[in-house]
Order: sequence, then C-alpha cells, then structure tokens
Amino acid sequence: MASAPESARHRVRKGTSGSGAARADRLTVVVVDDHHLVRLAIDTLVEAEDDLVVVGEAASLAEGRAVLEEVTPDVLLLDVHLPDGDGLELCAEAVERGVKTLVLTAYDGDELLVEAMRAGASGFVLKQDPADSVLTALRTVGAGGAHFSNAATPHMLAMIASGGAPQDPLAHLTDRERSLLELLGEGLSNRQIAERL
Repeated sequence: MASAPESARHRVRKGTSGSGAARADRLTVVVVDDHHLVRLAIDTLVEAEDDLVVVGEAASLAEGRAVLEEVTPDVLLLDVHLPDGDGLELCAEAVERGVKTLVLTAYDGDELLVEAMRAGASGFVLKQDPADSVLTALRTVGAGGAHFSNAATPHMLAMIASGGAPQDPLAHLTDRERSLLELLGEGLSNRQIAERL
C-alpha cells in the first residue's frame, strides 16, 4: 500500500477548526510526531478519556504549522525530532500564540530539556513513560501547570541546583586534571604527557 503524499498526512477533525473543540468541556490536543503508530497510540489513548479529545495531527514541522493555522488546541503534544526540522521551532511558535506545549520524545538528557524549556514548553514526557503519565501530563499542562517525566526529574533538580544550567560533569576536576584529560584526548602516550606536564 502506497503511503499518503506528504501534504495529505496531516488532518484536522471536523467541527474543531478555530479555537476550542466541539465540546467546551473537553481539553483539545494536537499531536505532531513523524511516527504514525505513535500518533495512533496517542489518539487511541486520548479517545478513551471523557475530558480529552485529539483535534488534529501532523507528521512533520510543515504539517504541524498547517494544522495550527486551522485549529488552536489547548495542548500541543510534540516530538522534537521531525523529518523536516526541529520541533522546538514549532513549540516556540505555538507558545507565542498562547498554545501550551508538551514535548514527547524518546530522548532524554539535560541539553534537550534545557532547549525545550527555552522554547517555552510546559512539560516533557518520554515515549517510554506509562500511558497514565502522558494523560496526567496533558491534563496538567492543559490546566496551566508544568509536568516533567519522572525520568527527567533528576535533570530538573540538577539544573535548579546549578542555577538553571546543566551541570558540568568535569566541574569537580582541578586545572591539572583538566590539562591531563585534554592531553589524553590528543592521543598522547603516558611518556609524552609526563614530558608536557
């Protein structure tokens, strides 16, 4: 079976264009992820909930922009690694429009977490997190709060403790130890390092 043309893979549900959803008591969600199975899983997960509804989906940065031109969701659930660009660009654009954004990714780490926060994301969940955690994150972010994956919590605490920047793993080394590490990185032998030091 041939795949759909790139421009046909995004969709907005009927009755949901503009701001809000068909039912005002439901939190509206747009899902942007390049994997069809991830979008389908999120859609299926959300569909079983009375207070949530997926109003649009997209597989790329360009498609995500097209969906957000047609509908303004309460929450944008967004992967950062998209085939045509950085999803954090879309995050920043959505935040400027007043859309709360929740980053959904398979990758964790200080750098990505910091970048997501700088782009204005209100939350960060991993694809390996339990389904209930993703639903909780959608509700929390949709209500104006912040939610971070349990796996990301140690990273967040380290950033707060270090003043908002990822901790330098070499911070505890002395100047001499740093010099030694640099020389090792150059591929010098023990004898050559001893001569240099």
